[in-house]
Amino acid sequence: MKSLRSHQSQFVTLLVIILFWSCDNGKLSNSKIEQILKAEYPRYITTNIQISDHSLSPYVSTELKLLYQKGLANYNYIPPGNRGYGCYGELTEVGSKYLVSILNRDFVRMAIAKIEFDKLISAKEIPAYNAAQVEYSEKIVSITPVGEIYNDINIGKTYKNSATFSKYNDGWRLEELSTNAVKMVISENIQTTAPIKTSKKVEEQWDVFIIDLKNAIKNNDFVAFSKLSLEEGVFETAGAGATKKEFFENFLSDNGIESIIEGIGKKPEIINENERICGDFFLFLYQNGKWYWSGIAGD
Repeated sequence: MKSLRSHQSQFVTLLVIILFWSCDNGKLSNSKIEQILKAEYPRYITTNIQISDHSLSPYVSTELKLLYQKGLANYNYIPPGNRGYGCYGELTEVGSKYLVSILNRDFVRMAIAKIEFDKLISAKEIPAYNAAQVEYSEKIVSITPVGEIYNDINIGKTYKNSATFSKYNDGWRLEELSTNAVKMVISENIQTTAPIKTSKKVEEQWDVFIIDLKNAIKNNDFVAFSKLSLEEGVFETAGAGATKKEFFENFLSDNGIESIIEGIGKKPEIINENERICGDFFLFLYQNGKWYWSGIAGD
């Protein structure tokens, strides 16, 4: 009886080995494919963003202004005609978390969305080459603060990709992924904010303020302009003996009255409920129930 049980035990062990070998049999199973591909994620979709402009006709890119509003970048814009003119941007400490690489002195590559493995679509082995071709999809699971400046990135959107596997003595290995997403680690602890809302009264005050400001600049009215501006913001760069009025006159001369009025007249980009920007670099602040010109972005 003891001998019979021993034989039965050996038989069961042998059967398990045979079944295990027959199930694997050197084939690349779907579960194995998914296991290998999942280990390659999360990844991040990236995009190139211009944060500086050293050209002969520099400007502040829309992406840079939006990054500035979200506290992800700072910049200093010096209009053409002035010494050292150009747009000089840099990422803040928070913005740098999403930096993938510096492409050159004007462009950086940044992470805009996190993606994960979604599902296996198909798998085809090619025995003659000890290889397998796999098609699968990946899915956006979250959007970074950088990605929030774009309107065409949506959570749940999927992308079709392919992968190549090769068979070695010790099993199958992933050789290549077609995805352009990069593998990186980002500490995602930034809370996104809801759209900023302002009261009807504040907007009415803004409309009146802009009209008064345009008139002050158009008429080269320093006294009126002074009442509509915060001294510490506008005149802090008066420098080396220049009076406030001289700085005001130089500002109008260097930037052009028509150009300034055009910039002020553009739809404002709301930074927060008390601060907004018009044109490329004009900043405004709502303080003590009134709107004021507060300076130039990046100064």
